[in-house]
Amino acid sequence: MLPAGGGPPDAALVAASLGAAVAGVFEEGTAADSFRRLFGANDVVGIKINALAGSPMSARPVVVRSVTRWLEEAGVPARNIVIFERDQDELARAWGRGGWPRGFDVA
Repeated sequence: MLPAGGGPPDAALVAASLGAAVAGVFEEGTAADSFRRLFGANDVVGIKINALAGSPMSARPVVVRSVTRWLEEAGVPARNIVIFERDQDELARAWGRGGWPRGFDVA
């Protein structure tokens, strides 16, 4: 998933690999189908970034973008998905200001 010589991970490969793993765990066809078993349109879903250690140890934006997409495909409205961290400065250190997916609450 990481290119030879460093650099950012291949976003499409990360999303495909993670999606296949989630679908496999739940024995569903897709990650969205798996999430549909767990969440409904009236649920509010929080995604904690774990940004205290900064970029190397926090959830990668490509992973969070994939999860938010699957949640939406499963029927959870974007307004019910909250990406959060205990401190906005920690989130900014991990992802940069404004690096989170558009259309979601970041708390």
